[in-house]
Amino acid sequence: MKHIFILNPAAGRADSTEATAAKINAVFGEDAQIHYTTGVGDATAFVKAYAEEHTEEPLRFYACGGDGTLSEVVNGAVGYPNVAVGLIPVGTGNDFVRNFENIDSFHSVEAQKAGREITIDLLRCNGRYCVNMINTGFDCEVVGSMEKIKRHVPSGMAYALGVVIQLMKMPGVDITATVDGERVEGGERLLCAIANGGYYGGGFHPLPQASTSDGYLDMCLVKRVSRSRFLSLIGSYKKGTHLNPKTEDIIDCYHARSVLLEFPEPRFVSMDGELLRMDRCELELVPGALRFVVPEGSTPVGEIAEQAQGVTVG
Repeated sequence: MKHIFILNPAAGRADSTEATAAKINAVFGEDAQIHYTTGVGDATAFVKAYAEEHTEEPLRFYACGGDGTLSEVVNGAVGYPNVAVGLIPVGTGNDFVRNFENIDSFHSVEAQKAGREITIDLLRCNGRYCVNMINTGFDCEVVGSMEKIKRHVPSGMAYALGVVIQLMKMPGVDITATVDGERVEGGERLLCAIANGGYYGGGFHPLPQASTSDGYLDMCLVKRVSRSRFLSLIGSYKKGTHLNPKTEDIIDCYHARSVLLEFPEPRFVSMDGELLRMDRCELELVPGALRFVVPEGSTPVGEIAEQAQGVTVG
């Protein structure tokens, strides 16, 4: 088996590629191949080209970066049955790894080498694969504001100022949603999150019921509310305790195979943390689309309980 590590020098708050490469070489020696990405799209192009040239042998590609690096690697690897994808989370948010127990094991190259492969689902949006989360609304508008002002203020202040700007505006997103072919109630929404994995935004937990291997996507639609009520909900939204009788009037949740989102004009949409503009999101859940490497000592959240009940985990 070949082990190819995709290192993104731009991931995280500081370049950790040298330290990561040293760990990889110490454990794998000559069995490891390291590729340093050179820009957006490079990881996808490299992985796809390599997989195309090596279709007869088992390959493992390890994304060494954040969720964006993982997403690029996945988009290059999907469709090749001899390929599995692993993750060494050295990015900023590192949200996908939160769907697994014992996150520290993902940082251990020794545990990665001894890892097992499981089958997970993927989201497909407008033809592009997404491993974790697609979202739009308030949080995306914050990032959009941050991008506009970060050249004028210290980087540590840019996100906070983006939050303040959007709190003053409290924008709503006019969304027409169709779930499994049926139109749902439309209108302005404050937030919309569609999940394969349950976390985003550096630890926010909008869809605690989401699973990466259940064959369904999960969607949370939050109606536009007052500024004071929104602020009162942020804590529970982060913890994943916001889905309760007190919020039934403002939060709608769906467990589905496909979702179509339509906007009257292009809006910011985040796919695995990458901010894009689009006026239409055509999403479907692709069951068992990827073989994912779970390092030794880790397991998907909920797997132990499910096995104890006699449930087969994909």
